[in-house]
Amino acid sequence: MKRLIVCICAVAVAILALSDCTKESEEDDREEITGKEWIVMQDGNAENINEIIESIETVYSLYISGNMSSGDFLTELEIIQPQLFYYQQLYQDEKGAYAIIEMDETSKVGIESLESLYTDINDLLTSSVDSSGEAYSSLEVSYIYINYRDKIIEDYIYYKAALPVTEE
Repeated sequence: MKRLIVCICAVAVAILALSDCTKESEEDDREEITGKEWIVMQDGNAENINEIIESIETVYSLYISGNMSSGDFLTELEIIQPQLFYYQQLYQDEKGAYAIIEMDETSKVGIESLESLYTDINDLLTSSVDSSGEAYSSLEVSYIYINYRDKIIEDYIYYKAALPVTEE
């Protein structure tokens, strides 16, 4: 019985060691790019985010002005959030394929701002709904929207401002 336990432990350790080796070799195979190159490559992702921001502006404006019911508002949020998650996953997958090296302050701020956009937009969407899944009143949503809108705009501007500086 003790031999069986020792054998099982030895096999488990061997499997863990092999999985670590595989992981390290995958990381070594990633293409190295600079922070400047990475931020320039993200222009397509920024366009996707821009489309979501425009949709959010429309949906929130209609709901806050009383031209959309809370049910329709929730439906629109249920459409926007999966799109956001999809674009965020594409970004993460693409980022995982590269090892970003030599990141200057401008590209660092641009990359952090782009990544913050995903979080800020998701936080806006989830903050607009109470714990039971119902939309807050249009007045409450207007305050929530104002708080997040400025942060979303700021992040987008910082990302876009990093582009011309980093393009060569």
